[in-house]
Amino acid sequence: MFLATKYISHITISHFSFALAFAERRLVLEAMKNAYHGSDVECEDRHLQTENAVIGRVLYKPGGSCGPRTQKDFQLVFMHSGNCKLNVDGDTRNLEAGYTYLLRPHKKEEFAFSKRRGARHSWCAISPNVLSKNLVEQLDKAPDMTTYSETMDRILALVFDIDLITNDYVRDFVELLALSLFLEYLNVSTSTAKSSVSVPLVNKAISYMEQHFPEEDCLEKCHEHAGVSRNTLIKKFRDVVKITPDKYLWRLRTEKGVAMLLHTGLGVSDIAFRCGFKNPFHFSRKVTKQQGMSPRQIRQKEWD
Repeated sequence: MFLATKYISHITISHFSFALAFAERRLVLEAMKNAYHGSDVECEDRHLQTENAVIGRVLYKPGGSCGPRTQKDFQLVFMHSGNCKLNVDGDTRNLEAGYTYLLRPHKKEEFAFSKRRGARHSWCAISPNVLSKNLVEQLDKAPDMTTYSETMDRILALVFDIDLITNDYVRDFVELLALSLFLEYLNVSTSTAKSSVSVPLVNKAISYMEQHFPEEDCLEKCHEHAGVSRNTLIKKFRDVVKITPDKYLWRLRTEKGVAMLLHTGLGVSDIAFRCGFKNPFHFSRKVTKQQGMSPRQIRQKEWD
């Protein structure tokens, strides 16, 4: 049937919640949803849940927080913009945009988002009870973070194209997409470990982009700042980030533009030019493709 089923012990039609009464099922879903809410949430675009998985994306206001809570699932946090400090069992780590973080069951967590700017991230949580013993062991041994890959971006885009879980087939599809995100995490973290020598160089280039993203020659000067040729930087980016520098830059510009849509009263054209786009139509296409909503729709949703 599905190739992915070798990683699953209980995700089959016969093991879903057909035996649950409707009221009991609602209680399970509501408890699951509340476990992933924090304070100072500015907007939540989508939130899909099954009995075994939760996938969503959210924007926290500056100074927002989540927890303390005890993690019950395996969870991936995909940081799109902003940053935060995450305390896990007394160990504090920084979560930065462009990276994906793995959280494990039974750990006590507390998120403190930056007070200077909002932070946008997506997440995917899946119950360890539906994963095979082999996959649980691999996740327990995996690194705590890896880069956010283009494949992760595509899988999340598929998820957020789904408005509602209307039947069992859609539910199964959502859970398989959730599983796919964890398999991609393992794939990227394995590849990144093999190419760790490239990470400092790529981080240097990313840091330059963060500071100079509106500039027209940002990409050209980026490889000069990193001290390598254009082709070398492309190769290193593909090794580590799984996308090319130009795609990373346009994604960064789009994310900066979305943040300005949410946090300022500037017009779309002004935001587009401030973020390095040559015209508002290009900006609008990028935003719609990445967010599933046009700039006007994003702003209306925020102001409603």
